Amino acid sequence: MGSPVPFAGAWFAVGETQQLHLIVHDGATFRGERGIDTRDSHFAVRLASYREAVDFLRSKGYREDAGELDPHRMRLQPHATAGFPQIYILDPDRHVIEINAAGLD
Repeated sequence: MGSPVPFAGAWFAVGETQQLHLIVHDGATFRGERGIDTRDSHFAVRLASYREAVDFLRSKGYREDAGELDPHRMRLQPHATAGFPQIYILDPDRHVIEINAAGLD
């Protein structure tokens, strides 16, 4: 069976519940003033509730309609090709963080 994502990489199980994804991306750079790039270097955390995570982030000022370089931009992918819902944000140093859940609630 082929990969559900359209780019090269390797996925590793880390213990019982964690994964490490290494993604090949020709455009990767130091973060600088870049916006959210879901294929750039990032780490992911899995939470119990996608909806609660979205609500919490919105309460902290994150928005889907924020400008590409706005530090409060939030990219929602409730039906991602990865097979589980994803949220992408930037930390204060502009590193990409993926937040996901096992399913859409």
